[in-house]
Amino acid sequence: MQIFFNSEATIDQVAKAGETFLIHLHRGNPRTSACDFNHLRYTLFTQSATKTRSTLARLAPTVDAARFHALRSYLQIQKWLGHEKNHLEWGWVLTRFDLSPRKMERDAAPESLLKMIPCNCKKGCKNACGCRKTSLICSSLCTCSLGEACENVSDINLLEDSIEDEDDTPSSINNFIYEDIEDEDLYLQLDKEDKEQQTELEDFCPGPSKRQKL
Repeated sequence: MQIFFNSEATIDQVAKAGETFLIHLHRGNPRTSACDFNHLRYTLFTQSATKTRSTLARLAPTVDAARFHALRSYLQIQKWLGHEKNHLEWGWVLTRFDLSPRKMERDAAPESLLKMIPCNCKKGCKNACGCRKTSLICSSLCTCSLGEACENVSDINLLEDSIEDEDDTPSSINNFIYEDIEDEDLYLQLDKEDKEQQTELEDFCPGPSKRQKL
């Protein structure tokens, strides 16, 4: 942490020192190549998300937020040591009335991650699965941990939901097999939400068609 007492330290040096300190604070090992702050934060998040009760306030800050926090800490230490620095270069932004901390410049997480809803399934991950009800596939955040029993993964056809049951949320991927009288090898994949496309296809097929669900 001696870098914070060095009046000639660069922004990148201070940011790196602050990140290393936070890795230690959250019981990580900065000497491990796989353990950068982003990786550590992701690990802590997945562990917290699987618990019944979790406190987001205990989650490590983003790399972006940690960087600006380290810069402001360095600025304050330098001020105590009698070295004046430009506030706007060290984690502060000028507002209409005063200086304010620059908190982040990037989103806290990707939009797709923020929309994730982990399930608590013990086995199967069938119709009652929280992920399936929201048209999402299971992820590493889920209690099922994508084990062999999980049936809600991207490489498995999700054919168990009934299109006649309006109470069930339609799955994002649904495969239906249509057998034509002249060509039994005809396979058509339809989205259940696209009602009009399904109706047009049934009108196109001559005679009654058979629909099977796997």
